[in-house]
Parts: sequence; C-alpha cells; structure tokens
Amino acid sequence: MKKAIVITVILSIAILAGCYNTLTNEQKDENSPGGSYNQAYVAPSTERINFEGANPFEGINARRGNFIFEAGEGKILVKSDKLYLFDVKGQKVVAEGPLKDFNPPERYFTTEEGYCVVGNEHTESQKITKACYYNENLDIVQEVNLNEVLGESPKFIAVDKTGKKIAFATDTGLFLYDLVKGTKQTLLNLGLENTEANNGLTYLSDLAFFDKDTKIAFIGSCYEKIGGNSKKQPTFGTISVDGTEMVNEKAELPRLRNMEATDYYVAFSEDAYPINTGEPVGKVIIIDNATGQIHRHTLQNKHEGQNVFLLGKGKYFITCLQNDDKEVIYRIYDSKTGKLFKETKQEFDGKTDEKYIKTYVQTFDDTNTFIAVSAFYNSEPVVTIHEF
Repeated sequence: MKKAIVITVILSIAILAGCYNTLTNEQKDENSPGGSYNQAYVAPSTERINFEGANPFEGINARRGNFIFEAGEGKILVKSDKLYLFDVKGQKVVAEGPLKDFNPPERYFTTEEGYCVVGNEHTESQKITKACYYNENLDIVQEVNLNEVLGESPKFIAVDKTGKKIAFATDTGLFLYDLVKGTKQTLLNLGLENTEANNGLTYLSDLAFFDKDTKIAFIGSCYEKIGGNSKKQPTFGTISVDGTEMVNEKAELPRLRNMEATDYYVAFSEDAYPINTGEPVGKVIIIDNATGQIHRHTLQNKHEGQNVFLLGKGKYFITCLQNDDKEVIYRIYDSKTGKLFKETKQEFDGKTDEKYIKTYVQTFDDTNTFIAVSAFYNSEPVVTIHEF
C-alpha cells in the first residue's frame, strides 16, 4: 500500500491527519511507479513515529544551511548535534559519529569505504580546507589538510567514489589529484589566453564526478559581449577525467547555482541567490549521460527552479515550493520529457505562525521514496517520508 508518513520532531504536536496527491491529466502512465493514475491518488492517514533510540533531527540548527545528505542504499547523513546515518525506509538511526564543525557549506560525499566531508576552517591568517574520512560506522579514520597536500588553497572540490581522487578548481585551472600516488593532473588551464580553447569558459564555481567517475560536471561562467560591454554569463558543462571531450554551454539561468549528478543524469538549476539577477526563470537543465542529450524543461511555477532534487538514479526529479506559510508543494517530473508525474502537498502541522526557512529533500527512486525536512528559525523541523 502506498503511504505517506509525517514525522514531527516535537512529539507533543498532533500529527497531520492526511495528505493528498494530485496528478495533472498530461501524463497517465500505467508503467509508472504506483500503477495507473486515471484518478487522483489519495494518501492514507499519517502515523506518529517513535524513534528507536536517537532522534537525529532534534539537534538540527537550521541556521547552518543544509543538514541532510545522500548516503547511498536508501540512507541519508543528518548533520545535527552529531553526524547520524539514518535509514529512511526503516526510519531509524543505524550509525552515529562525531560532527566536524566546518564552516558551512560543507560538501558530503559517499565513497566505497564510507563517507568524506570536505570543509573549511578559518584561522587568523588563512583558510584551511580539510577532508575528513569516515568509515561506514561513522568512525573518523583519516583527516587530510588539503592545503598542504595540494600545495594551494582550492576553491571548489569534488571527491570520487573511491575517495582516493579529488577534483579541485582554483582561479588558474581545474586539476585532478591522486591521494595514493601523490600526483596532480591539469585538466584545464583557465585564463583569458585559453578562453577560446576552453569553449569560452573563464571560471569554475562547482564540481561533481559522475558516469562512474569517468567525467566531471561543472558550473562555470564566461563573458559575453552585449553591445560594447562584456557581461558575465553562467555556463554548465562536462569534461572527461583525462581532460578531453569538454562541453561548455550557456545556461540561460541567471541564478544558476545548483548541480546534482548521478551516473545516469546531471541536473542544473537555480537558487535564491545571487542577488540582483532578477526573478528565477523556472527552468531545469538535464544531461542524459547515456546519450549526451541536453534537455531543458520548464516547470509549472518559476520559483520551483530554486529547489530541484534528482531522484537516486535520476529518472525523475522533484521540486518543492512553499505555498504561503502553510504548506509545501512537491512536484515530481520525468527527467527526459519534463512532464509532471505527480504532485503532493504537505501542511506545516501546527507551525503556521513559525518563520519558515527552506525545505531540503533527498530522493530514492529504487524505492520510490523521498524524505523532506522543512526548516524553521524558531523550532525543530518537520520531517516527511513519502512513498509514491
């Protein structure tokens, strides 16, 4: 039976009686998860959850940015008073460990042997970038000062699935470092003299390994001449780990800041920032890794473009949109066609007077499940686990 379970971290608050799902008439695919959708799907009543042991969401500080991260095999990492490994399907903590108090935003990566957290520590004289490695039980097994290892201060970093290779960007280029061999490979030399060779790329602002660590996706920028002036434009692209087969495309998303990568799809979307860039345009760019095709989808509401999350393998992507101060609307779209697959609404149970921050989502298409955490300034978050 399909079900929607809402967990309110303040257990004294009454649990929402139910939530409803609607589907547009655009798509009624009987092969989609959940079977035929010739009529709107209504979720059963919600249930109260009693955590077995630790409640990982109680100690969350919503002012410190994102606090849930994909951890593979239907699990998430929860950044709270500790670092927790939470089994979404089983709704229980399976491991916990010490939390590295890096300056946000940190980057969390799932590796073959556990997890890696990359973040910055500031001293009086410099910014130190570190990589902290955890095993599957969230024991810290290694901590690396990347400034010392790389010989410079990286601006943006991605860690591959082995945990042994690091892609990093600086103002001068894109590099690949092998922690085991101690070797550095130059993938791109940035600079005005190399702009033409780099398909217009002048700067990198985010990195991610994908396609079984054979490629790196990036967000970048280029300068475009408009009239007699040059204007900085956001771009997106990919490059193979040997430095060949580079793609750099104009994004046409003024607020392009977000990227999610799987071995099957890469998604590029907007953010609430940077400021002074106008309203979001409500579009999502998807790269199909199997074919190399680039899909540009328009969402139902332009503000959805600020909250886009790929499902586990990327067959679908989900967006969330705050509706006044009372609810969040979740919309699930097909990554290839851009068609709306399903819509779900979640009320802020008993929290309509609270100051809402944002909803963070992690998704799992192997089990057709997503977990969403809606953060508030003055109270604990509302957590939704939904099977669709």
